[in-house]
Amino acid sequence: MSGVSTRSRASSASYTGSALLLAACVLIGATGGHWSWPLFAWGSLVGPIAAYGSYLASGIGFATLKQATGAPDELYQLMMARREARFVPMLVSFTVDGIAAGIASAGLGNAWPDVLVTIALVGFAVLLPLGLARFAANRVRPTQFP
Repeated sequence: MSGVSTRSRASSASYTGSALLLAACVLIGATGGHWSWPLFAWGSLVGPIAAYGSYLASGIGFATLKQATGAPDELYQLMMARREARFVPMLVSFTVDGIAAGIASAGLGNAWPDVLVTIALVGFAVLLPLGLARFAANRVRPTQFP
């Protein structure tokens, strides 16, 4: 068994997947023959915006669940610390994915890669967690913590 943690392997896999996607999109962009700076900017900006949105959504979700369950401050602080630890890998991955979509869109002269990445990142990383936190908060009862 190696001394590499699961979190480190997950981060490495995330970086590797993003790098491969970026390389594939560079090839698509290089062979497309078109270039659109607005499409490139859209894709490049959606990644960091979605990462920060996801970071804020998780903070709102944790606060909502803490309030609904009456969880102790120590548990809340632990959740927030884990959120902090996951932020940088998420920011890197989302940014690279956004840049890859921007390159594909700009190189192909077609907005669909940007549209799909925007829907995926904003929908799954921001809106879905907010909705699930609110749904869960409505379903739980305050719990007795020791």
